[in-house]
Amino acid sequence: MRTQNIVYSKTAPGTPEVYTGTLGTITIQTTNHNLSTSTGQIRIWPNGAAPTVSPSFNLLGGAYVQGGTNGAISVNLDNIETSIAASSSTETVWHYSLHMNHLTNQVHVCSGYLVRIIN
Repeated sequence: MRTQNIVYSKTAPGTPEVYTGTLGTITIQTTNHNLSTSTGQIRIWPNGAAPTVSPSFNLLGGAYVQGGTNGAISVNLDNIETSIAASSSTETVWHYSLHMNHLTNQVHVCSGYLVRIIN
């Protein structure tokens, strides 16, 4: 299991502090596969909750996760932040699990902390 923590500022989700990205996205690089026809999902739950419980958010599709060429996966922090903020304006530490669907298989790509810097 690969761990990748995502840290970003709530006031400027287009400028993540761990990954570089533009227009509110980050890119997670995987192996050199063409993922451009793959769809994805990101599951998010609050810090302290067991990963076996139902996620608070199960965000599906290209608005949140988009596969690309050469193993690139784009994660849209703007859209993720909109979903999280609608649920909690104060929670700063979450956990996430990122999956890609390819053909008939769902593949776990990475998971870790999703940290929102609010101020």
